[in-house]
Amino acid sequence: MIPDQALLMKTTVLNSLLALLLAASTATVSAAVPPPPTGLRVVPNFWTLPSDRGVPWAPGIPGGIPNYPNSVNVKDAPYNAVGDGVADDYSAIMNAIAHCPNGGAVYFPTGSYKFSQQIQIDGQSIVLRGDGYPATKLICTATSGIGGIFVRGSTTTTTNQVVAGYGKGSTLITVNSSAGFRAGDYIKIVQNMDTNVLLGNIPGGGTKELYQAQLMQITNISGNNISLSRPIYYDGYKPSLNLIIKKWNAISNCGVENLKFEMQGSVDANLYFLLAAHCWVKGVEGTNCNWYHVLLVARFAAIISTIL
Repeated sequence: MIPDQALLMKTTVLNSLLALLLAASTATVSAAVPPPPTGLRVVPNFWTLPSDRGVPWAPGIPGGIPNYPNSVNVKDAPYNAVGDGVADDYSAIMNAIAHCPNGGAVYFPTGSYKFSQQIQIDGQSIVLRGDGYPATKLICTATSGIGGIFVRGSTTTTTNQVVAGYGKGSTLITVNSSAGFRAGDYIKIVQNMDTNVLLGNIPGGGTKELYQAQLMQITNISGNNISLSRPIYYDGYKPSLNLIIKKWNAISNCGVENLKFEMQGSVDANLYFLLAAHCWVKGVEGTNCNWYHVLLVARFAAIISTIL
């Protein structure tokens, strides 16, 4: 058989097999679609949420991602990062972060920056910025911690009882005291778990903290009346379930952009944002990860843009 005929025969066989596989796959998917939960309308193979159960969707940072100026160069003295992919630049990076003012960028010029411990940013409004990928590469070899780059806020013990205004759609709540809160604070409205709406078993079993909650920001306070940045989404809040607001010291307006991140260590996430508000990842390429390229936990209005 001449080569062209052999190629034609192989192509014909492969196309036939592909058609059979697609037909089988389509039949399997169609047969596997479960009946919808009560209250959902159905179109072919999809569930749609009734309009009265939807919420206003306004993701992202008001005004867009800010453009911070380069304030600190990790290669400049006294930081003196090497950026050759061999030397451990952990101390240089952490020193540069410590000296970067809020609203500024820690700049990583073209190079490969290896670090042997978790890079942690606590409470600063800064950005880590490279020259783009693959020109700037961050290489994490850490074997302890939970994120190659860990951006985190913190919780507080400042709480107060919610007594009125907690219905779905409300943007004004009344608390028993507004002491300890101010406009601009990030809060969580939270109650103990309503067991009447708990669906199924909790994955993994064991003892877990269970509650219903929503994160938001205070826009104004007048007496004990607190205005919220977003309407309340849930229609099942009840004072009988210890309904409170709780202040959290979110890390805000912090980002990672224009670089390549390579995981060579054993921590869970490449980039981990915890208790974060208005934070972002932009123009980042990720290579290798143990569990997550980007992990967002207890975050408010974050942006993940052009991650590869």
